[in-house]
This record gives sequence, C-alpha cells and structure tokens, in this order.
Amino acid sequence: MTTEIRSATELDALPVGSVVLDGMGDAWQRSDAHMDWWAPANPFYAEADAANVLEQGGTKHPATLLYRPDHPSDLHARKGTP
Repeated sequence: MTTEIRSATELDALPVGSVVLDGMGDAWQRSDAHMDWWAPANPFYAEADAANVLEQGGTKHPATLLYRPDHPSDLHARKGTP
C-alpha cells in the first residue's frame, strides 16, 4: 500500500472514509458529502478539495495515508500487529 500521497489525483482516488495526515500535521478524512476532504480537528480548514489538502501556504507537502476502509488490515501489517 502506498503510504505517501503526492498528487491530488492520488488523493481523489482514495475511497470515502480514508484518512491522511497532511504536511502540517492535520488529519483529513474523505467525506461522502461532496467527495471532498474534511479536517474534524481543525475548524479553520473544515472542508477542502484534494489540491488544498496537499498545499499549505503556497508550498506543496505530501500527505501520509493513515487508513483505507477497503484495506483495514494493511495498517496492522505495517505496524506488525495481528
């Protein structure tokens, strides 16, 4: 499983419910409302498209994939847990 996301196309390809960590340390979850991303812990951003998740302050940062609902066991395999 790819753990680093570098493009909006890669981010948009993730299924609803996926969670990524952006370059600034904010967690984003893929929303089913408008197929956008939302940051529940950061009301400043609230909701954004994939390009804005990857770019803060005019600088692009890769995102780290934390969870995919269609591959939940991959997370455990990476951490070495059953």
